[in-house]
Amino acid sequence: MSVGTSSIEDKDLEFLLRDTESQDQEASALAERDADVSIRGELDKISLTDIFQTLAMSKMEGILSVHNGLENRLIYFDEDGVRLLPENKSETRRIGARLVRSGLITPTDLRSALLQQKQRYQPLGEILAEQGLLDHEEFTRILNHQLEEELYGLFTWTRGGFEFYKGPPRDRSQLQRLEYAPRFEFNAVLLEVARRVDEWNVILDVIGGVDEVPVFCQDVEFPEMSGDLLVACEAIDEFSTVRDLGEMTLLGLFHCARAVCELRRHGLIDFAGAPLLIELAEEAAEKGDHKRALLLCQSVQDRPDEIDFTIATAVGNVVERTREARLGAQILTRCCRALRDPNERLVLGRKAHILNRSARATLELLHQAYVELGRETDPDALDVADRLADAMALDGDAEDALQLVLDLEEVRPYDAALLTRRARFMHAAGHDDQALQALHELRELVVQSGDDSQLARVLEQILKLDGGNKEAARALRQIRLGEARLKRRRVIWAVGLVLCVVAGWLVLRWQHHAAQVRSAGQRVAECLAELDPTRAKQTLDEAEAQLGADPSWAALREKVDAAIVIQTTGLAARQRNALTKRLEHAGDLLAKGDLAGAIQIYAEEHQQNSAQRDLQELLLKTVRNQVQTAASKLEQLHAELEQGLPTAASNVVKLVDLEAGEKKLAQHAALDRRLAESAARQSGAPVLRELLNDKERAKLTELGTKVLAAHAMIDQRLQEYRARIETLRHNLKWEPVYEAARAAEQRYDFKTAEDLYRRLHTQYRDHELMAPRFASRVAMYTKINQHLNNLIAASERVDLEAARREYRTLAAEFKDLPWAKMIELPVRVESRPNGVQVRLNGKDVGRTPLTLHCKPAEQNRLALSMPGFRTETRLVTGDGIQAVRIAMTLEPAWTMATPGSVDRAPVVAGDRVFLVDRTGTVSAWSIRDRSELWRHRTGDLSGFLTRPVLHGKTQLLVGSLDGSLRALDADSGRLAWKLDGLPCESSPAYVAGRLVMAVKPGKLVFVNAGEREGKVVHQMKLGSRVRQDVLRLDDHTVLVTMDNGQARAIDITKGKDRWSPVQVGAGVVSQPLVCDNVAVFSTDAGLLTAYATDTGRRLWKHTSLGELRWRPVADGSRVFAVASSTLERGPCVLSFDLRSGRELGRYITAPDTVWTCGPSLLRGQLLAGCRSGVVRVLDSQQLKIRFTIRGSGAVSAPPLGISSGELLCPFDGKEILVFTGIEAALK
Repeated sequence: MSVGTSSIEDKDLEFLLRDTESQDQEASALAERDADVSIRGELDKISLTDIFQTLAMSKMEGILSVHNGLENRLIYFDEDGVRLLPENKSETRRIGARLVRSGLITPTDLRSALLQQKQRYQPLGEILAEQGLLDHEEFTRILNHQLEEELYGLFTWTRGGFEFYKGPPRDRSQLQRLEYAPRFEFNAVLLEVARRVDEWNVILDVIGGVDEVPVFCQDVEFPEMSGDLLVACEAIDEFSTVRDLGEMTLLGLFHCARAVCELRRHGLIDFAGAPLLIELAEEAAEKGDHKRALLLCQSVQDRPDEIDFTIATAVGNVVERTREARLGAQILTRCCRALRDPNERLVLGRKAHILNRSARATLELLHQAYVELGRETDPDALDVADRLADAMALDGDAEDALQLVLDLEEVRPYDAALLTRRARFMHAAGHDDQALQALHELRELVVQSGDDSQLARVLEQILKLDGGNKEAARALRQIRLGEARLKRRRVIWAVGLVLCVVAGWLVLRWQHHAAQVRSAGQRVAECLAELDPTRAKQTLDEAEAQLGADPSWAALREKVDAAIVIQTTGLAARQRNALTKRLEHAGDLLAKGDLAGAIQIYAEEHQQNSAQRDLQELLLKTVRNQVQTAASKLEQLHAELEQGLPTAASNVVKLVDLEAGEKKLAQHAALDRRLAESAARQSGAPVLRELLNDKERAKLTELGTKVLAAHAMIDQRLQEYRARIETLRHNLKWEPVYEAARAAEQRYDFKTAEDLYRRLHTQYRDHELMAPRFASRVAMYTKINQHLNNLIAASERVDLEAARREYRTLAAEFKDLPWAKMIELPVRVESRPNGVQVRLNGKDVGRTPLTLHCKPAEQNRLALSMPGFRTETRLVTGDGIQAVRIAMTLEPAWTMATPGSVDRAPVVAGDRVFLVDRTGTVSAWSIRDRSELWRHRTGDLSGFLTRPVLHGKTQLLVGSLDGSLRALDADSGRLAWKLDGLPCESSPAYVAGRLVMAVKPGKLVFVNAGEREGKVVHQMKLGSRVRQDVLRLDDHTVLVTMDNGQARAIDITKGKDRWSPVQVGAGVVSQPLVCDNVAVFSTDAGLLTAYATDTGRRLWKHTSLGELRWRPVADGSRVFAVASSTLERGPCVLSFDLRSGRELGRYITAPDTVWTCGPSLLRGQLLAGCRSGVVRVLDSQQLKIRFTIRGSGAVSAPPLGISSGELLCPFDGKEILVFTGIEAALK
């Protein structure tokens, strides 16, 4: 047992087994610190209604502070009633904002009044009354109504805490705020609360919470409304929560929530999902509205069914930005509990732990995740467990904390800090016996550390539990006695100093004596430092005899005695370790058959350790075990030698049998015989006579003799076999046919060898020795030639698999022959396109397609080249490559360099190409001149621009996520005009002389785009956000796809839908395809649907296709889409019939392919780009690859072909590669 790495600190010892009196001491200390706090608690344990009743019945005067992590409201109580204190400047801003939203004053009036208030320090109501904007009584009524609603709103809080500060307020700001606070009578408040409680429960069951965001339902007819319903309905903007609506209107939170509840019951509204709530929370955090952001996150946490890793991560990002550590950690922890994957819970739990390291819920979450992952021993997991145990103890869960500490001790035994905790928790749980046991273990650790002060404190705690422990009391008295001795020594020193003043000669003599004692002590210490306790004892004895008695001798004597004991114990351990190592070496020698060397080690150790009984016993036991092991090995060797021994050579007539017997005898003769020789000669060694009995030595000698005899018989028989084999071979030495057969074998001429051995077999048919040998050779070469003929035939008919099957059969059955260097296997070389020049190891061998022949043992290097394409190389070696199929990569003619990545398809007008990139730059290029014509930098912060729309021949229209619509001169790039306030993510469409744009947060805007200015002429509310491009269906109709999964065909001349909106799918809907009066929609949920654009009727539908994130394309009646992998197949290109939806074919790619853009078409060819920077060019009819295009980064937008024959391919590396000669490549 060793001392743990964690040390015991004073604060840990102070709590050891504290009596219940310590809790009273903490309570009294808290009362002294917060003398005015009379009541405190948590709202989840006692309701605010019960607190009001208690304070009202006791008629106590003071301030009740109620807080929930986001707000802290103060309520003043006295005998006459209660008053809710306003929130200073924030209250002024809120009442002013409500007056503006309700239409009582204008924003300009409010701004002017707030400026005067800042200058004059005058209430807002008085300033508005002076300006004649609002009657002071009306302002007071609205303010009182707001404070009344806020007071009743406090009773809806379910989380938070409270404190009651007894006595009148002393703070000056609180006294000033009380002047404007209306007074409410106790009973009236409680009656109104009781009236609202039941209705609140019904309302919250319907709406979920006051921080939910109501949104309008689609395709619902709104009835005529009045009163609160009409006010609430008009205030809903699909952005504000129910709480916000209560502040925006004059209804108040309760009446507004009741109106929203009625609208929900009638099916007129629904509530925003978790993704929209997260988006709104992120916007609030960006604007610095941390309270709103956290309230929205709380609404998300109450929806565990909608929470996944993405949602929980977004919640974590929001709460980090709010800097509300405690509440943010609570929200993120509750969101983590909804996740099933322990890895995801661990990642987000660490983030919550960073926000609040003492939160027990977060620590429990992390501990559970580490347990589920089997990582309880990680350093971070152990730290979490330590903190969790302390948190449990603080909460009074001593049993749970104790169990956790016991689990930690299994990982970190003998840890002082854990023993301290265990003792504390055992005592708190009432297990004093086990606590006493933990204290004794702690005592052993402290004794090893040598800290007497801590040891005394541990002994005191032991005596508190076990007052009759005499040993502990005696140890404590010894420590106290040492302390008393030290005190007495100090007194003696003081008396000596006084005596020195009185009698100088006594002082000088005493100082000389003390110097001699110190010198002797230093010499003793130096001896101990040099690890020579014997000389230290001698030095101490001499000093004590010379100088006489002295108090310091006792301490020095204890140190010297302890050092001698340690040296003696260490020497014995070193001697035992040295003997063990020597005996292990002897065992290794014995295992190698060197018994003589082992006996020499036995003799040396036996003589050297003859005086030490324990070492002699270890030597005797080890020698016997090693000798028994050697005897067992000899027995096994003897049995192996005698088993299956061939018969005498004279009894064998066939040369094949003689060669097999000779091989087996040679294997037996090669076995090691050194151990047997040593056992036969060295068993009588003197040391073995002393360590082994006669029976053991006799058995060892007998086994050695038997093994040597067996070896001698094997050697004799081996010589007989070799002599007979030599005789038989000598009879064939001068046979010409046999010599020719052997020569054919050596040059691997298997056909000649077969023929010659067949002649020999015929000639020696009746020979009893030679006939079997020749027959076996004929059979072997007949089989080899048969396989070789089959291989040649397979190669001639280009049957690649059959040729390799014959080759592998030969290599498996005849392993001794170098087939990889002799045989050439056929390899098929194909390319897309065909006709590519092929070079093998630097030599031209023809054009694809062709068949080559390569030896598996050689490094065969192929190089495929063709004008306009990159040279491709491949290495062909071994027998695993049957065919080499290469899709050639087209070389670009030139490159367009852009400031940022281009993820929008370019717009082509004649010889010019217009681009937008992610730096917010619009540029124009000339294809003919291969140069940039102009560049316009917008300076937008987002850098997100829409695909340009060419209006006429000279005007280029570009939208922006930042809200600016720009008209640029197509010839020079100069800004013609700019229209702000139109944030747009999707490209607009030009229909019926108007530019139709889908702007945030869900509106359709119609713009008249003139040469000098643009003007918004009409707006239409859609009800959901639009991210995909607005598509033109005909001269007066556009198609829009919204985030809620609906598609709408809108007649812009009438301002209404052509047909009822259709639900095209859930999840992210990609850009639709419109072709031949058919609209095709795809989603990332694997849904592909087609609708008729004139009626909105669904034509066909496919599901479970994998992620379809990109826009499909059409070539005549065929529709193409790129899909991610599913369980049944990998990533692929799918083809369907446009009218019927029947699948026409598919092209499946490598499993690691990730599509980064939708497909495009060029002269009957389909182009599909992926993240690796490869664009596959496929035949659109057969879906077979023709060739490839490669860039330096991922393909960022679909490739675009232009009328002049060029192909533009945008890549993430801020470049657009331009390819020419496409027609020649396709041919």
